[in-house]
Amino acid sequence: MFGYVRPAIARLSEEDRRRFGAAYCGLCRVLGERYGQAAQFILNYDFAFLAILLWPQEAPEILLHRGCMAHPLAGRDYFPGNEALELAAEEIRRLGKKPFIIAGPRAWEATEGRMEKALKEAGMAYELSLYPGQNTYEKAKEHAAKAIESGCDVIIGAGGGRIMDQAKAAAYYGGMELSLPSGHMPVVQVPTSIATCAAFAPLSVMYTEEGASLGSLRHHFEVDAILVDMDVIAKEPARYVAS
Repeated sequence: MFGYVRPAIARLSEEDRRRFGAAYCGLCRVLGERYGQAAQFILNYDFAFLAILLWPQEAPEILLHRGCMAHPLAGRDYFPGNEALELAAEEIRRLGKKPFIIAGPRAWEATEGRMEKALKEAGMAYELSLYPGQNTYEKAKEHAAKAIESGCDVIIGAGGGRIMDQAKAAAYYGGMELSLPSGHMPVVQVPTSIATCAAFAPLSVMYTEEGASLGSLRHHFEVDAILVDMDVIAKEPARYVAS
């Protein structure tokens, strides 16, 4: 087991330890059932943490108990998996009416049209910017302006670290332009890689258009939601997992 966001087991109640273990084992089981045992090696603490953040508070907890390769006799409690992209419209609707989606071309292709389908079936209009470039200050301001001009009130980042940092920066500049009390537009992240903490880190690593580092734009806000879809993550290239 590895990852940056490790649970403070000693400080958790017995119930919270049980729920964390069930979330972790649930993710492991879904990977194994859909993609085989080799895919289970991409699971880590960070991924379990994101899945717990995603879990709707009002959703009923369905707890199952089965044996597995690691615990064949005693077994483990686990939560069955959900298809996060199919929940996108419901989650976004909590925050606004029309999303502005910033996505990497390959990342958007990796969603296989499922997020787009979910939004259309929910009758939710959206704007899409497929952006292959660097996370620059100029592009973040441009995205914020386009979102406001098109009547969007939620920023969605679908991709890896660069795109998710761009989404947070655009949400920040959009909030400044609109003088929102929160200081930012709502932002939802749809990570397509597990090799980054950009989905939830309160900062955006900024670059020039040529790729030179400009340091970090630090935010005073947390992201509003993270949609982690196991189908998308499990299909990411092996080199992304290795990084």
